[in-house]
Amino acid sequence: MPRSKGRNERIFCTELHRSARTIRPAFWWKIPDMGLRNHFDIVCCCKRKFYAIEAKISKNKTSIPLVDLFRNRQHEIAALKQVQGAGGKAWILINVFNPHKWNYVLAMDPPQYEWLVASVAPKKSIKLDDPIIKREILHLDKSDGVWNLKPLII
Repeated sequence: MPRSKGRNERIFCTELHRSARTIRPAFWWKIPDMGLRNHFDIVCCCKRKFYAIEAKISKNKTSIPLVDLFRNRQHEIAALKQVQGAGGKAWILINVFNPHKWNYVLAMDPPQYEWLVASVAPKKSIKLDDPIIKREILHLDKSDGVWNLKPLII
């Protein structure tokens, strides 16, 4: 299968792994896809807490296609909620990317994601400049090639 050109989820996960070095000591593992139906992309253990992370990427120039991010992948949200129910932390990280314009991450837990989807319904996406995103959703920025993961790993 040919590799896709440009930014993709694999590149984003590699950046996250590189960024995890700033939260040591931590165990960080990217779960290989290999065509399997995985529950989430990354597991992390840090400061006696377990974290499950699902990484998504949005390259849409005007909005984030919230519903499409998990189309036919509802098992991922269910697994993240199960981690939360068992006492772990679960994060959905959406890398919002437009070359030479913006590159940031929106971070939310599964209930917050479901709230966001419900708040824009019946629409299936949310505009990038929507005040809800700026006011209610945690933003992560990149500095010196590293994502600031400290707000997530507390």
